[in-house]
Amino acid sequence: MFPSLIQNGYSEIIAFDSSLLFDIEGNPRLKPTIVEDYSGEYTRKFEQLFSTLKFGMFFEQSRDLIAPFINGPIVTINGVPAQSNYAQNVGGSHGWGGELQLKGDHPSGFRWDVSYSYAQVADESEAAKTYLNYEGSAPKSHFRLLLGYSTGAWEFDPNIHYVSSTDLLRNVGAIQVTPVHTDGYLSIGARIGYRINDALVLSLSGTNLGRHITKVSPYPEVERQIVLGLTGKL
Repeated sequence: MFPSLIQNGYSEIIAFDSSLLFDIEGNPRLKPTIVEDYSGEYTRKFEQLFSTLKFGMFFEQSRDLIAPFINGPIVTINGVPAQSNYAQNVGGSHGWGGELQLKGDHPSGFRWDVSYSYAQVADESEAAKTYLNYEGSAPKSHFRLLLGYSTGAWEFDPNIHYVSSTDLLRNVGAIQVTPVHTDGYLSIGARIGYRINDALVLSLSGTNLGRHITKVSPYPEVERQIVLGLTGKL
């Protein structure tokens, strides 16, 4: 990942009052982020269960991560002290994990897709954890259950998702960020579809049906949504 033109050459002076300036600069000495990813997958069909079992694992290593807006030394601009601020390389991060999935489709019209994924991420420097916090941002567990049934022109598809807790960063000031804990959450959704003909499908779908709002991050909650749709194809 190469540094952006803003990170390399951006320049702006912000005055908070007559006695304090903020000097935001680009950093042409930034190194590009190097990402190495290793993954493997095993798939096996179970004809007697009308299902396919899939297992995958990964390992990812990132070096020279770039964090924007890090305070540097105090500089003087036209006799006024200014807090310098620029992007910097903050070290590396690595993660590993995997996913187990069972997906199937029965001739009677039933279908299913159940999976569990796990990810373990570790930031390799205090600066990476402070300014990026990939370690706390990635949920360790994600469970998914999707069921379905089709009969005639009708389609029914309920689903359940569970995501474990996170500690995402959020701004608490003009530049300062801090990790904010968010508990794990359960999300329930569903879809009902009616095939009018070979080209048109009428559907009613909803997300977060179990509650009016769901807190998934430190930012505004996700509201329940109901969507009526008409899908066509030529």
